[in-house]
Parts: sequence; C-alpha cells; structure tokens
Amino acid sequence: MATQTPSDLPSWQKSVPTIHNMEHSQSMRVVWALQEIQDAKGLKYHIKTYPRQQPKNFDLLKVSPLGKSPILTVETLDGKPLPNVQIRDGILMESGLIIQWIADNCGGRELWEPEDDQDKRRNEYFRQFAYGSLVERVDQAMLFEVMAFMSPFPLNHIMGLILRPLANMFKSFLIIFLDLMESELSEERPWFAGRKLGEADFAMEFPLSMAITRGYVDKEKYPKIHKWYDMVTARPAYQEAIKKGGGPKKYDLVRFGM
Repeated sequence: MATQTPSDLPSWQKSVPTIHNMEHSQSMRVVWALQEIQDAKGLKYHIKTYPRQQPKNFDLLKVSPLGKSPILTVETLDGKPLPNVQIRDGILMESGLIIQWIADNCGGRELWEPEDDQDKRRNEYFRQFAYGSLVERVDQAMLFEVMAFMSPFPLNHIMGLILRPLANMFKSFLIIFLDLMESELSEERPWFAGRKLGEADFAMEFPLSMAITRGYVDKEKYPKIHKWYDMVTARPAYQEAIKKGGGPKKYDLVRFGM
C-alpha cells in the first residue's frame, strides 16, 4: 500500500523512504542516519515502528520476506515501489547496505564523504568491523546474559550459574577489540570515520550502544570510546531519532523491552 508522499519535498529529493523500525533493535542507526540528512538538507522520510515480538513480528513479514528490521521501503514520487534497488523492487534490507544506499541516494554522501584517503580507508575498515567482528562479539556476550534472565523462575537462577561464566568469557574476548578502537580515536580523529561523522559511526552505533549500556566498556579504561558515545548521543538528530522511534524506553539494549 502506497505511503502518502509529503507535499513539501526538497527539489533534489526524487523518492520517499520509509524505515520500518523494530523497537530495541539495530534499525535505530538507520533512523539516526535519515534524521541527520533531514536536519541538514530537509530530507522527508516516514517511520513505522513495530513491537519486538518472538519469534518474529508478522507485520514485518508482510513488508519483507525475512521479516527482519531494519527494512527500508522506497517509493517514487507517484507512489510506486522504486525499481532495481536490491532483489525486490522498493525494498532494501541489511543495515550496512541500507545506510550506503541512503548516503548515495538521499543526500548523505556530501555530508559524510571522508576528507582524505586515510579517512576513506579508516571509514571502510570500521564500517566492516562494526557489521562483522564487533557486533558478533557483543551479541555473544549479550545472548548468554539474556538467556538467563528470560528463563522462568527458578530456572533463571540455575541458568545464571551456568551461563554467567560463558557470558564473562565472551566479554573478555571484547578486550582486544576495545583496545583497538580506543587506540584509533584521537583529538584529530574523534570519529570512527575520521575527522568527521561518517558511515562507520552509524555502523558502530548499535554494537557500541549495546556494549556501553550493558556495562562491557569501562569508562576509565576506555575514555575515548565513551567520549565518542557521548558525542553521538548529544547530537540533536540522534535525540530526535530516539524520540521518533518511541523514546528511550523503546530503545532498551539491556532487557530489550522484556
């Protein structure tokens, strides 16, 4: 079903994206990226937020065959699905590919383009690092913690005794990743993308938000990572993205609304 096209689109905007955002999920970084462009250039976009449900949100399955958030649907100005975006007309899936498409097609490239070759290499490395190595390690630690408190009483106490050592083991595996990230942030390059905010920082937002709010990143040992996080969360576009996604209670990366 076509979404209503805003009447006050900027002259450069040729399509209208809708982000399908699941509560307590990585889709928030896509909302943040869209909001940064709206604040800077007036991009018009829609947001539809869905409750996190187990095993899947069946409303999201109506949007995309996998039913996994984030999903970006894109319509032409006459309300038709934009052709030739990925494997289905008008539907983009996978966070990294969505943010890359937003950069290329929604005005983000000129905002986030790295300033030199060193920052280009850095941006691409940390972008891939966030979507691969880092989120895998954070997810492993989180999974064993969540499995324990999701278990019914009194099994939750037993599961905690069994799973806590595994969670601690995976948290210890994060140390070399955190050491690397801390060493690469500086006054000159305070962003993972380099001198200015870029795609790598959107990629990093979800795994680092989860790691920091869950207490995996010691502030005294990793002050530059915490400074990066404080810069992200202080940005007006980030705060507006959280608000549009339902508020802080709808972006709970500790209990995920459970």
